[in-house]
Amino acid sequence: MITEKDIKDTLKLSCLEISKEDMPRLKSDMEYILDFAQIVCEYDFDEDSQSEDEASVCRLREDKTEPSYPSQEMLSNAPLHKDGYIVLRKSE
Repeated sequence: MITEKDIKDTLKLSCLEISKEDMPRLKSDMEYILDFAQIVCEYDFDEDSQSEDEASVCRLREDKTEPSYPSQEMLSNAPLHKDGYIVLRKSE
């Protein structure tokens, strides 16, 4: 169970502020997230114990490299570029 102190500590560490009216909603959301995390922690990720449907969801695709656009072609579309990089204006 999450306490109001837990929420205030989390907000302080996150450099965030909320109103007192939003506190119950945030508490509920945080409890929901932690409950879900607990379910994930309890899941058996051993492929031998999974059904075919479960195993296919957890299977990741193999990483493959593919050719991309030539750097010079990409840079030619940028308004400013220097030494092979796009130059961005600093935001104010």
